[in-house]
Amino acid sequence: MKLTKQQLKKLQQIIQNGVSTHVALGKGWQNFYDSEMIGSVQGKKLMFGISDINKIKSFLEINGYPLASQEKDFSSRTYAANTLPSEKMATKAVTDNRLLIKSINEPFQLDRVKYPPGHGIEFNVDEALQIKASQIVLIENLELFLKAEDYQQLAMQLKRGALLVYRGGAGIFSTHASVKFLEHFDGERIGFFDFDPAGLCCLGHKHLDAIILPDFESMSPNKLKSWSQEKVYYQQLPNYQSCLEEMVQSSSEISVYVKLMKQAQLAIMQEKLFAHNIKLIKIYR
Repeated sequence: MKLTKQQLKKLQQIIQNGVSTHVALGKGWQNFYDSEMIGSVQGKKLMFGISDINKIKSFLEINGYPLASQEKDFSSRTYAANTLPSEKMATKAVTDNRLLIKSINEPFQLDRVKYPPGHGIEFNVDEALQIKASQIVLIENLELFLKAEDYQQLAMQLKRGALLVYRGGAGIFSTHASVKFLEHFDGERIGFFDFDPAGLCCLGHKHLDAIILPDFESMSPNKLKSWSQEKVYYQQLPNYQSCLEEMVQSSSEISVYVKLMKQAQLAIMQEKLFAHNIKLIKIYR
């Protein structure tokens, strides 16, 4: 049977320690026991005795698993392919240290190479930090990032030489890379996220100077409510309640938006703002 990374590391640890032990009998370990008949089930535990250690060694060797691994073996698919039965046991996405960057007004340059506006281009973090720019905008939604030049109201919030950076998501262009880039970027750092509790609380991120929000003065309350995903608001609220309360108590401009969000239970996605070319404003922390 195929092992997960966690199962492989646990079996390797059992071999290394050479003592009796047990694991919680979840679905994965139940499948392992049913398939290999190694260990013994006692209640909700799978017990491994001294006599099972040689069985574990044989199982790993027959199936191409190493008896010991280093963390770097799981760090990329290339490393995993060299030492493990499947490159998919790597824990990091292929694009883990890479960013998707674009400009929308004018070309940007790196190592004397000019890159045209309107195209998302991939760089590693160290390369991206060499690009000369005075402003970056971190964008949550990939589709909006790719179509940003068509959002006129967004373009109006940017400096001519601004760079847009996709924040990253599950399995592609990780947020680890974008946070690292924000941390070391020497210029103005702006965030543009969904207008929901999670997005609004991003203003508290220590590496952001400002956040872009919809300008609700030009919109009716009924229209706002019709665009809101109230279910998303209530799903996020428990994790961000204290953050929102702190913002409400503050004297900053953001408190007005927090109060509106809480009163109307708003969670409006970036796609909706883009689809209707909603006017935007920039608020500094």
